[in-house]
Amino acid sequence: MVVKPLFVKPNQLHFRSVCARCVTEKNARANGRAWEPGETMEDVTVYGRIDLDDDLHWAVCKYGHRRLVLRIGSEPARNFR
Repeated sequence: MVVKPLFVKPNQLHFRSVCARCVTEKNARANGRAWEPGETMEDVTVYGRIDLDDDLHWAVCKYGHRRLVLRIGSEPARNFR
């Protein structure tokens, strides 16, 4: 599975992202993981903050899955477009 970077706006401080790898594992019942009764997408959502002077950051879920966070307009973000 290829997870695309999460792009944030130039003036954005906070972000949230559903962990696609967690969803995939739970849907496939892979790695001993499955949806628990009452569990929702909120339970696999990562919340984070990226400083305004940072162009690159990582969002990491509670299971250690990482997703790249890039600021729109930055040089790293332009490399992904």
